[in-house]
Amino acid sequence: MYTIKTLNAISPVGLAKLPANQFEIDNEAAAPQGILVRSADMHDTPLPDSLLAIARAGAGTNNIPVEDCTNKGIVVFNTPGANANAVAELVVGALVAGSRNLVDAVNWAQTLKGRDTIAKDVEKGKKAFVGPELRGKTLGVIGLGAIGARVANAAVALGMEVLGYDPYISIDAAWSLSRSVQHCVTLGDMLPRCDYLTIHVPYLPTTRHTINAQTLAMCKDGVRVLNFARGELVDNAALLDALNSGKYDRGVIVAESFDYEIIDKAYQPYDNLSLLVCLKSTGEIEKKVIASVTESLKADYSFGADWARLVEIFQAPSLQMISFTITEKGYGVAPADLERGLTPVLAMGKVTALLYERFKAGALPLTVQSMDNCSHNGDKVKTAVFAYASKWVEQGLVPAEFLAYVQDETKITFPWSMIDKITPRPDAKVQQMLADDGFEDNYTIVTEKHTFTAPFVNAEETQYLCIEDHYTNGRPPLELGGVLYCDRETVDKIEKMKVCTCLNPLHTAMSIYGCMLGYTLISAEMADEDLRSFIQKIGYIEAMPVVVDPGVLNPYEFIGAVINRRLPNPFMPDAPQRIATDTSQKLAIRFGETIKAYEARGLDKSNLILIPLVLAGYARYLKGIDDNGQPFEISPDPLLAELQAIVNPLEVKEGEQDFSCLKALYSRADVFGVDLYAVGLGEKIESMAKELFAGPGAVRKTLHDAVNA
Repeated sequence: MYTIKTLNAISPVGLAKLPANQFEIDNEAAAPQGILVRSADMHDTPLPDSLLAIARAGAGTNNIPVEDCTNKGIVVFNTPGANANAVAELVVGALVAGSRNLVDAVNWAQTLKGRDTIAKDVEKGKKAFVGPELRGKTLGVIGLGAIGARVANAAVALGMEVLGYDPYISIDAAWSLSRSVQHCVTLGDMLPRCDYLTIHVPYLPTTRHTINAQTLAMCKDGVRVLNFARGELVDNAALLDALNSGKYDRGVIVAESFDYEIIDKAYQPYDNLSLLVCLKSTGEIEKKVIASVTESLKADYSFGADWARLVEIFQAPSLQMISFTITEKGYGVAPADLERGLTPVLAMGKVTALLYERFKAGALPLTVQSMDNCSHNGDKVKTAVFAYASKWVEQGLVPAEFLAYVQDETKITFPWSMIDKITPRPDAKVQQMLADDGFEDNYTIVTEKHTFTAPFVNAEETQYLCIEDHYTNGRPPLELGGVLYCDRETVDKIEKMKVCTCLNPLHTAMSIYGCMLGYTLISAEMADEDLRSFIQKIGYIEAMPVVVDPGVLNPYEFIGAVINRRLPNPFMPDAPQRIATDTSQKLAIRFGETIKAYEARGLDKSNLILIPLVLAGYARYLKGIDDNGQPFEISPDPLLAELQAIVNPLEVKEGEQDFSCLKALYSRADVFGVDLYAVGLGEKIESMAKELFAGPGAVRKTLHDAVNA
């Protein structure tokens, strides 16, 4: 017999579901085995040793000390969707009542009680409570779970235009939505269009104050906000400020530290406006004017006024974050630059000099954020800043307190981030499409330093930016643009998911086989059924068992976006020849880590067919002979000559030949991350390589047979 204690009124209908011969309800029990709770705050409630489980009658668990429960082995359940219909009806009721001023009207009607002139008074006074009809108005729904989807569908039935935002929408929820609900990729796309806004997300650290000053600043004047989820989702102080004082302005300042021509030719002639051209996988483009840049400056001492303005900006207490997109080599530290003292010429030196100005202004807090596509990018910034600060202290140019300041994480932080978005050079095809639409500033700018830029930016439609939530002076509202804030561990998981399983390995597989099959564009490869099946099965079947779900990005949905939208995108000029560059430096991460994970988890490696085929294909690729028997140029690689020498004895021909040389290739852990023979895959890969070398057409046949097996 299990004793159950309830901390809130639980429906007798629900309690009756518990078999009487197994459970007893005792709300005075000191040592229950189970607790049923609705909204009661349990964070200060003692958890008896007898307790086995807590069940929450509702979706959220923020009122339950989940971490403490986990540590004590107490299982926590919730019941998402159990009261979804009831809540959705309340929201729709509030939507109608709020729009038509029903509460005020009822309160006013109460004052008419007993009047002889009530009919005349009603006719005269009812005009004061006229409100807008819902039909034709726009409702924004944040969160499209069980409740949000019902609200969205009901609003469609009322004749409203409905916008939905939910980066984590489930497949079931998506299927339940009306086809009339419009998908918004970011809050920034949704909020300026909404007459009404309703929020239906669980309360988590990442969703706290989803409705905040920045969010409200994006909204129309007069927007009506409904919150039937959790109070903590709305910043009440910001809401009050918005009601009392309206909106405020924030902006982005661009500082160019290398190619100053960009400022003169791509920013200032256009009042810092630019056109964002979203390149759709359908071959269409979507245009949006970007007006968030308020200033553009040249980050160098030789431009006196610009540098003085940067110093002023860094001395301002309101500055929250500086960020970088300068490529990985931009974080380098040269000994000669360290010797230049407080006037360095490299980017990281200039940043450190500006941090010194912020230190002198009162050791003000700041977040220093890399947004470059390199692993653990925040550490690269930190290492460079520490190097300059340490050297300057050693030279006696700055006090030791400055080094302590940049090393103090309550003052300066260097969060990690994971960014994934392709932004190619300004494309001639895009230029022509803009010209056809009447956009005149559609030309390409090439600077003396060979930087390609333009008054427009063409970028792929799919984008991911995940940032470690580690800020010291508040954070800018980047979530409005779709940024995911999370902890460092989650950023690392997302990075590994992308690099080791869900994206980069698929790229490498396509580059090796694309070169051998004569392709020059990745997008063209995606029309090849064998190649498409090849990467689908690598991602969904062979890599997925070892993917660590980061929680904020669904791995299946991520791969789906890669295969269905990103790789087939006709605007992306990516070539297998470019991606095949430095392949020997990539295989260990992109495939070796998966093999290691199979080993560590005790998974059956005999299920690996297509990953071994990629590695077998690498030996065939090193011969530099395509599937038609014609030579092709192998992409640059630091180990190219060395690895080609290993496969040199082999020929692309039918008949017997000695493949023993492959032992020297596939035993190299420095290339593949593991000794492939030691993990039991060497012989299988050798056998596949023999098939690939069996004359012209062997690559296609081997690939086709493998993906259709």
